[in-house]
Amino acid sequence: QDSASRMKEIEHQLQSGDLQGAQPGDVITFGSYKQDKGGTTKKEIQWVVLDQEGSRLLLVSRYALNCHPYHSSYTPVTWEDCELRRWLNEDFLNEAFDEEQKKQIVPVDLTNCDNPEFGTDGGEDTQDMVFILDVEEVERYFPTETSREVENTVYAMHQGAYLGSYNSNTSWWLRLPGESGDHTAFISSGGRLNLMGLQVDDGCGGVRPALGVDTEK
Repeated sequence: QDSASRMKEIEHQLQSGDLQGAQPGDVITFGSYKQDKGGTTKKEIQWVVLDQEGSRLLLVSRYALNCHPYHSSYTPVTWEDCELRRWLNEDFLNEAFDEEQKKQIVPVDLTNCDNPEFGTDGGEDTQDMVFILDVEEVERYFPTETSREVENTVYAMHQGAYLGSYNSNTSWWLRLPGESGDHTAFISSGGRLNLMGLQVDDGCGGVRPALGVDTEK
């Protein structure tokens, strides 16, 4: 049974900061972020537990929490140098977590692979506190298109996140170049992997932050 299927059956809501006992497939709360229409009220962030190794958990947000261009201008760029990476590791990190929660977040070594279809260079490997998933991680933890579908928060929707034609789901960025360096791969609102990608300066791509936490810190 994959973690996405288990998530639909179990929503193990733990208290914010109390992460011990969480298992892959659980939905937990950790940190808080604006999720209402006007962005005036913070709400606990729900995370899907993707993996567990000892006291460490790999998490990804259950919903698209915001929309943000992969980069601020239409130019070739890799994850290492893109604007979205800076935003996640500075703006989002500081807004979503207090100082005690930040101590639980551990840096993750990321392999930034080339596009498997077009061969576009993925750039240098990085180490990040907050990041987005790549194609290999999506295929491992979300093996079906249905499991890859994700909804916006109300805040993300009113910030301009893409809405599917036939549902309330959104598309969301991957940490992977598209057919060229000025495009970035994404998951469509219907859960399909799109390796051709969107232009890096497209402002409608949903953002599902991912991070590692140590439950013993």
